[in-house]
Amino acid sequence: MWYKGERGCGGGKTAPAAEDTFDYSVSLGPSTVPDQHVTTSGGTGYVEVTVTAGDYRVTEGALPAGWISNDSDMYEDVTVPINGTGTATFNNKAMGKIIVDKVTKPVNDPQLFDFALSGDATASFSLTDAAAPWDSGYLMPGNYTVTETVPAGWTLTGISGADSTSGTTAIISLQAGETVNITFEDTKALQTRTQGFWATHLSLSDAVWFSGTVGGHTYTGVADKLIGTHLIGNDGKLMGAFWSNIASISTAKGNAGKRSNLDQARMQLLQQLVAAILNNAAFGSSPSGSISIANAKWAFQYGTLAQVRAAMSAMAAFNQSGDTLAFTPGVAANGKQAKDAADLSFWDTLP
Repeated sequence: MWYKGERGCGGGKTAPAAEDTFDYSVSLGPSTVPDQHVTTSGGTGYVEVTVTAGDYRVTEGALPAGWISNDSDMYEDVTVPINGTGTATFNNKAMGKIIVDKVTKPVNDPQLFDFALSGDATASFSLTDAAAPWDSGYLMPGNYTVTETVPAGWTLTGISGADSTSGTTAIISLQAGETVNITFEDTKALQTRTQGFWATHLSLSDAVWFSGTVGGHTYTGVADKLIGTHLIGNDGKLMGAFWSNIASISTAKGNAGKRSNLDQARMQLLQQLVAAILNNAAFGSSPSGSISIANAKWAFQYGTLAQVRAAMSAMAAFNQSGDTLAFTPGVAANGKQAKDAADLSFWDTLP
């Protein structure tokens, strides 16, 4: 409401519900008017001042971050009659943001993923799981898409936060003042090789277990080399895990050398467990079921016959799950070489 007998001018704006403050100055009139500040609430705001009748110019100051003007000019001329009112109205539009985050399984995989933003604005960017989310900066409200280029060996397993999706694309209808958070989740294909592969590739198994470079591949080694009470510290002990007899120990024959049912199951688990550890160290793959490598190690040392057999089945399934994916080891299989290197007596006593 304007004051009686005087004339006023005001600045206002159309905005989202979020509050923001806008600055205005009044000039070219018979009254000196201090600078005004309008705080929006629920999308609108206004201020009233008492002035002498006459012609005024109301100028809007620099807009807060994330806003643009719908008007070509940042000012409005107002004539205030005697005993009347004059109104200056400013219509501004809130801009929005799109935030894109990358999540991988396994967590923090270093793979770089490429993205493209399309719409009123375009951008290309790349993210890893460990990287901070990408911030588009302020965008005009409108329709946008964010598309991921899925690397070989990966599967896009989820897009969240979008209005809709199509294949590898998030579809967003960005509203005024809105921040949209999009998350792309990708799962790495399990790369593995069977225990028979590791048992016949001595030099590769050595490089993966102890660290080294073979066939152009560099490996950092296995951190925990202990299985049960056995520390696998050389190639003989490593190959012995694959080549030791399941049914009997190496130093006795007949019934005297026969292993118990539990120890026979342990030996079967040992083959698959060592292969699983090598697969994890070589490819970063891990069993996805309820039995992890750590669980299988526990079963080997402390488990019942049923627990040992369950762990063996889980490790065998894991070792076979990614065996069809392409991998060039750089060395040929040589079963005789690997068997000759095996220290069989190291695994005579279990666990």
